[in-house]
Amino acid sequence: MNAAMIQHIAQADEQILSLTGLNQEELNELRFNTAYEFLRDIMGVDEYGLEVMPQTPLFWSWWRNEWFRVDERFLSNLRYDTNQGDQYLIMPDRTQACAHSQELRLEGWKRYHEASETNYYMSREILELSYHKLIKRIVRQ
Repeated sequence: MNAAMIQHIAQADEQILSLTGLNQEELNELRFNTAYEFLRDIMGVDEYGLEVMPQTPLFWSWWRNEWFRVDERFLSNLRYDTNQGDQYLIMPDRTQACAHSQELRLEGWKRYHEASETNYYMSREILELSYHKLIKRIVRQ
């Protein structure tokens, strides 16, 4: 990953921390736990895979990129309504949610990263191709 991309991800992280009230440790813990939920619940990885996959740098590089992609979507869907003077968020199901407080933004951000079949941003359909490419790269090593 090049220096510009690393800087871009760091800036997005700073925005997420500011908007949600999370600290860096909490953010990292959520990323880590969601990675395992995704592998287990969405991709159906068995116990052996849950032990082996997260030990590969390729997996975490891939996961970081996918997470960042969802963060970018969250940030681009956070809007300010100048007529009403309020912040709102376009949710994965295309509805609008009030986002005028850190608590509401945190709740919305967590929904964006929720590992579920119905979450548009973290669903099997979106991630399956890149996941299979990742597996092929790991197997080749």
